[in-house]
Amino acid sequence: MSKRVLVTGVNGFVGHHVAHELHDNGHVVVGTGTDAELDPALNIFVEEFYGECDLTDPEQVAGLPLDTIDAVINLAGIARVDDSFGGDAQERYNRVNVGAHVTVVERLKELGRLSTRIVAVSSGAIYDNHLPMPVTEQTPLISNAPPYPNSKILMEQAMLEYRALGMDIVIARPMNHIGPGQLAGFIVPEMIAKLQAMGPDHVIRMGRLDTKRDYTDVRDVARAYQLLATTDVLNHDIYNICSGTSHSGQEILDILQGLMGIADVTTEIDPDRVRPSGTDPLDIYGDASRLHQDTGWTPQIFLRQTLADIVDNTKG
Repeated sequence: MSKRVLVTGVNGFVGHHVAHELHDNGHVVVGTGTDAELDPALNIFVEEFYGECDLTDPEQVAGLPLDTIDAVINLAGIARVDDSFGGDAQERYNRVNVGAHVTVVERLKELGRLSTRIVAVSSGAIYDNHLPMPVTEQTPLISNAPPYPNSKILMEQAMLEYRALGMDIVIARPMNHIGPGQLAGFIVPEMIAKLQAMGPDHVIRMGRLDTKRDYTDVRDVARAYQLLATTDVLNHDIYNICSGTSHSGQEILDILQGLMGIADVTTEIDPDRVRPSGTDPLDIYGDASRLHQDTGWTPQIFLRQTLADIVDNTKG
């Protein structure tokens, strides 16, 4: 059955893929974001767009057609972990990562739209990653969390309070996702940019490359969000989205070198790219069995293909 789904942050990296996935599955996509206009690449996927909307502002949220929406996939938020250290980071992250969810849900509550499915996007970064792997939805959360994961924990707590009032809220906890269209500031775009700009000495400076992380293709993540938003019956309130395997930064770099036809690269540690002590566990990967059991989701695009598609996309 076709559903009318609001995608917040639709112009963003993940939003592009979510809009595409929803459209391809016969759903009507309504988009919103802080940009004035919809990205022209999304014109064929998004039926309506509401621009320059600050989701932390109740008056602006009141201008969204929430009374006609069957589901909301809320991608609004500040995503970069490295930006969350120091200064007024906690206040900034809470204002956006918590506020953008609470304001939308509060408006739906005012409208009496308790049955509107809300997919609240959290993060796998909230788990205590020093415990045995893989992390499941029952793995304890990090204590004394840095600002980014702390904002996601606070958002989840707020959403679960609304769920207790009878609202149809599910929480998605994606782990690292990569894919075509991801902008600078994340590991794969950074590696590609440095390889492309590399000098004759074939030396690039990176953060740690020995740490291993669970990377999922953004198109698989988008499919998970689509299923969580449109599957009529879900048996749980929280779902991991992850591949279940981990890969090191060095492994990614080696694959990229092969795809780009570059050999004999030397890496040096850039101290500015190394996270504070104790915040960067050696190996992290998750378990998405619950998501598979309730929706049938499994990852379909694996690391080498994802990296090949990213490299091809940078040539376009």
